[in-house]
Amino acid sequence: MKLGSLFSGAAGLDRAVEHVFGATTVWHSEIDPAASKVLAHHYPGVPNLGSITDIDWASVEPVDILCGGYPCQPFSAAGQRKGTSDARHLWPHFAEAIRRVRPRYVILENVAGHRSMGFDSVLADLARDGYDAQWCSVRASDVGAPHRRERLFVIAHPRNGDVAERARAQGREAGKRSPVGSIAGCGSDKPVDLLPTPQTADGTGGHLNRSGSRSDELLLPGVARAYSNGDLLPTPVVNDMGDGKTVEWWDQWTADAKQRHGNGNGHGNSLAIEVQRNLLPTPTSRDGKGHNQRGDTTCLTGALLPTPSTHDGTGARTPEQLAAMTKPFANLNDTAVNELLPTPSASDGIGGGPNNPNNRLAQGHHVQLLDMGMASTEMWGKYGPAIARWEQLTRPAPAPTEPNSKGNPRLNAAFSEWMMGWPAGWVTAVPGISRNDALRIVGNGVVSQQAVAALSFLLTVCGVAA
Repeated sequence: MKLGSLFSGAAGLDRAVEHVFGATTVWHSEIDPAASKVLAHHYPGVPNLGSITDIDWASVEPVDILCGGYPCQPFSAAGQRKGTSDARHLWPHFAEAIRRVRPRYVILENVAGHRSMGFDSVLADLARDGYDAQWCSVRASDVGAPHRRERLFVIAHPRNGDVAERARAQGREAGKRSPVGSIAGCGSDKPVDLLPTPQTADGTGGHLNRSGSRSDELLLPGVARAYSNGDLLPTPVVNDMGDGKTVEWWDQWTADAKQRHGNGNGHGNSLAIEVQRNLLPTPTSRDGKGHNQRGDTTCLTGALLPTPSTHDGTGARTPEQLAAMTKPFANLNDTAVNELLPTPSASDGIGGGPNNPNNRLAQGHHVQLLDMGMASTEMWGKYGPAIARWEQLTRPAPAPTEPNSKGNPRLNAAFSEWMMGWPAGWVTAVPGISRNDALRIVGNGVVSQQAVAALSFLLTVCGVAA
């Protein structure tokens, strides 16, 4: 089947339609220069027709499927919601394309807010032109993504067309296909805290929090900054039930609560407990009696580096050598060798696959900085479970921040790209795409796995309805 794509962006919706229908994209329509570079990179030889307002439909190759996510700003809760009076309201041009092309299927995508503003006009236009429609709303988190991003999806087809047979065929083939990026097994009975969804404004800088009455909520750049600072700890509450308790007591208490109530959540997180897990020990009087009196990290001197001394020139001892000494003294070399992060090396860039840290360490190789960076999601705080879930369904999460020109952390576009479920480098590795371009494209994009789930469901509904 041939697919024509309007308002193509980075082809997130196109990838889903290609997968569900087994279609081949034969042309795009996109005016953004950066997004057009992404399309040209991944679809070499496929023509870009440019602005939908300038297309001569009589000269365009016929297609079986016409898809697109017409501009959402007129209906989005993130904007002023001017609806059909907004200059960016381009649905009438999309409707004209449907009248001229007369495809077997029309696939539409837009923000959830469209349901309460302007969607009635869309359905009326489709009905006037002889198309029946089914629609649903699906959240990206429904397929395992670490952010909500609820979107409206529509399948329209000519009245009295052959959609029923196509839907039945799709149902027969469902067991033979794995959705884009594999959404199988993403369901979970455990609620997780979701990240803010990527937005086009993420690249403009300066906006770390929401505005108005929701100013205490972080936007994605704010979460990334908090991650880099190690600040993603639970919010203080009036009655912190972990106050005055040990980590061991708390873990046992929450485990018992989960078993008793069967809710999989226990008592949530306690700031008092997380402070014990992640922050330095409280200073005590014994700190003045020498380094690491208890031989662990429960005293402040054990948690910190030893003070440089003349003994540092004696070289580092292994943990076994230190354990065998009657009166071991603090040596900065010992700590540097045994307790600090590994020195960065050229091989830190080898990534995952056969070189992932578990395989490498199991083969007896030294610990590398890459291993430490991939070892845990603890720094994500309450977002850890959501991050881990999406990593299992897609690929390891990139670092959420990168240094700006002054060395300060800023949101990493590759992380936003990962949140959308797109292949690594789908946008960020395209030549000529700036960071701001990438973040804008991602913010306008479609989670392909989410679209696959919606379209698969709607085709089933079409079959039942017919």
